[in-house]
Amino acid sequence: VNTGPGKGKTTAAFGLALRMLGYGKRVGVVQFIKGKWHTGEKDAFAAFGDRVVWHAMGEGFTWETQDLKRDI
Repeated sequence: VNTGPGKGKTTAAFGLALRMLGYGKRVGVVQFIKGKWHTGEKDAFAAFGDRVVWHAMGEGFTWETQDLKRDI
């Protein structure tokens, strides 16, 4: 799990995922915030077929929330 302020967490995680795919391993990706919207990253990893399992869990970023009380 990559956490923290600033940029680079997703890039670092995807770099490690690609490294493992290069070694012939299977990879699981869980995005906790991004929500169900379309991403280019998911499209790129789809090229690896069933070697990548992808889960997008959130409803989007908290600053776009419809219920701030619930999301805090």
